[in-house]
Amino acid sequence: MNTSTPGTQLTAAEAVERLEVLYGAAVVALRKAIGEFIIDGSLPDADLRAAGLFTYPELSVSWDGTAQNQFKSRAYGLSLIHI
Repeated sequence: MNTSTPGTQLTAAEAVERLEVLYGAAVVALRKAIGEFIIDGSLPDADLRAAGLFTYPELSVSWDGTAQNQFKSRAYGLSLIHI
């Protein structure tokens, strides 16, 4: 289950949501496979294993090194009072 899509840009919330979905699917598949093995000794299908059904998701973050919003307005005040 290779779900990587190079160049896909997600927000942080979208990425976390996607990771949760993939992780949940992997946990369900692993639990089912372990249960079947315990009951009758059957091994998971090799094609499903090769497709990545039992793998946990990987998060890859890349950054081109440039800030999207380089202009930040700041106001600095200096007050000198002489008495």
